[in-house]
Amino acid sequence: MKINHIGVIAGVPSALSDIDKKRGHESKVIQTYPHPFKFNRDEFFLIDGFNFHSAVNSCRYLCECTKADRIHIHEKAPLKGIEILIFKLLGKEVIFHYHGTDIRGKRQPFLHKLADKKYVSTPDLMKYVDAVWVPNLLNDKEIPPKNRQRTGEKIKLLHIPSNPAVKGSEFIDSAVKRLQEEGYEIEYSMVQNISHEEALKLMSQCDVYIDQLLLGTYGVSSLECAFMGVPVVCYVNPELYEIKIPFINADKNSIYDTLKTVCNMTNEELYNIGENEKTFYEKVKKQFDTTY
Repeated sequence: MKINHIGVIAGVPSALSDIDKKRGHESKVIQTYPHPFKFNRDEFFLIDGFNFHSAVNSCRYLCECTKADRIHIHEKAPLKGIEILIFKLLGKEVIFHYHGTDIRGKRQPFLHKLADKKYVSTPDLMKYVDAVWVPNLLNDKEIPPKNRQRTGEKIKLLHIPSNPAVKGSEFIDSAVKRLQEEGYEIEYSMVQNISHEEALKLMSQCDVYIDQLLLGTYGVSSLECAFMGVPVVCYVNPELYEIKIPFINADKNSIYDTLKTVCNMTNEELYNIGENEKTFYEKVKKQFDTTY
């Protein structure tokens, strides 16, 4: 089977494409808009407004998709959904994979009802659309090993928000500043607009990674840190998950107390959290195999 993944969001299409190939399929990732994280893709057809280059790239995009048996769309269809009608007329299997911004708080677009299957990347999204939850998985070969061991009293905290307002970055900043004023030795970095490769490198060099405080679900970056064994601070709603999530749970109201506790943890305690996260990731992989 030939499979085309449309979009590059959070590196998930690349990970799924890699799994497709391991299962004996031909699979590729097609990107149609620029992305600062520079996730892996096989083809890049920039479709941006009504101009000559976008028109040419739209034709190239359609031609490439007509060669596939399955079209797996991870973000908004670049041609306003017109291509979905074309794909269905040509007998293609169409999958819509919702990742949050494309469905949260919005009504399900009519064209999405034409999909043969619908997936969501986090369980909270099932309240917006009738879909199957497929846990996010990683391209393991892209993830570097953790290469930092905490020494001395200073702790190295990292936060890489794709959207600071959505991730609750202001509450993290406030909590860190308060702790620093109280004398805690913290090296804190909030980094934006870097490539995925650069983000992974920074994650491997931190003591604790802070994901988000508002959503109730963990993101791909949390999984990447779990794979490395880097302790993660993240707000997770336990009611959404069947298995226990080993991340250090914190929301906007508890982040100060949580980080204070983290700063007082021993190296052994942080190491054990990281090891539990590694075990958790293996459980996620098994759960993934039952749904995709």
